[in-house]
Amino acid sequence: MAKRDRRFFKDNFPALRNSMYLNTGSEGLIPRETYKQINKLIKRNFKYGGSHPHFYDMVNFNFSKIPHYLKLLGVDPEKQIRVSSVSEGLNFCFNMLSNNNIKKILLLKDEFKTGILASYAFAEKNKAKLIWADDLDDYYKRLKTDKPDIAIMSHVDYRDGKDNNIERFYSECKKNNVFFIVDGAQAIGNLFIRFPQEIHADLYVWTTHKWLCSPRGLGFINVSQRIKDSIGPLGYHYFATEVFRPPEIKIIDSMDSMSVHAANFIGEIGFVSSMRFLDKKIGIDNILKINEDNKNYFYKVAEKNSIKVEVSDTNLLSIKVDEPEKVVEAMLRRKILIRSIPDTEYIRVSIHLYNNKKDIDVFFKNLNQILGEK
Repeated sequence: MAKRDRRFFKDNFPALRNSMYLNTGSEGLIPRETYKQINKLIKRNFKYGGSHPHFYDMVNFNFSKIPHYLKLLGVDPEKQIRVSSVSEGLNFCFNMLSNNNIKKILLLKDEFKTGILASYAFAEKNKAKLIWADDLDDYYKRLKTDKPDIAIMSHVDYRDGKDNNIERFYSECKKNNVFFIVDGAQAIGNLFIRFPQEIHADLYVWTTHKWLCSPRGLGFINVSQRIKDSIGPLGYHYFATEVFRPPEIKIIDSMDSMSVHAANFIGEIGFVSSMRFLDKKIGIDNILKINEDNKNYFYKVAEKNSIKVEVSDTNLLSIKVDEPEKVVEAMLRRKILIRSIPDTEYIRVSIHLYNNKKDIDVFFKNLNQILGEK
């Protein structure tokens, strides 16, 4: 990372001003706290057998070999779409496939709710049928027997970090002409990806490191050659920010003018360029202020409604309710994304999904109605 980019981070991100950094090559830096978080995840995944053996190679690669590593990482600018979050990315994936006469969508029960919400929204709009698999074996069986048009799942189980073995399912999807969408958020982006052939999905969506951006995440969709052949060339990056939710999708022809042409600490492209884009169009200080204002307003409305909010981390807030699974299901039917915490009486709210006072008011209005009905 060039000196000017290092200065950009230190000047604009309060969380980084007092951070210790680790060198990842002749140009790269990782915040020490981020490195610690990654290591915790690695240890967790080792326990469940899901950690990639070459992960440290990705973290500590030599930036002078960028062209070589880009090929190893499977990063092809013509096969990548930039999005502001996984939830937005998943919706965009479904929209990309909307001209393929989609009638059936296969999902896994008790899956991470982001994929379920995107599936609900698409199915309702396009009158498609949702097919629910009880477990991974049933999911594999239904790829053959139910003949879905789209199959969607998370890369890892969000409850325990266990790898869902997407390679097995992608192989079967290709045999049965099923489009396979994978939510990579729970895998912390491309934690398990190093080579192009290891992106076992037609559309793979992942985020970058949200703890650097405050709650606002940036993400990518990796597009398989099969999809590229189906929908035509992708000569652009799709990019949006959740800070100001635009009324329609906006396409940006190129972000090359802001790119530093370097990968970040887990091999994704364009984090610095994305930050520059946000800084130029909106302003980092404005983003941080909006984030803080929204969080404070969320607390204020919760207190007004006698709802106790517990802070899990910078992005996640927990609310104790009776029968959390039923509350989650009812909120999803109203197109409001929350999830339960397994084996607890809590629902979990990602504050970055609520970008203005109106969104927060709608959230509490619906939550109160549901709690009142129980």
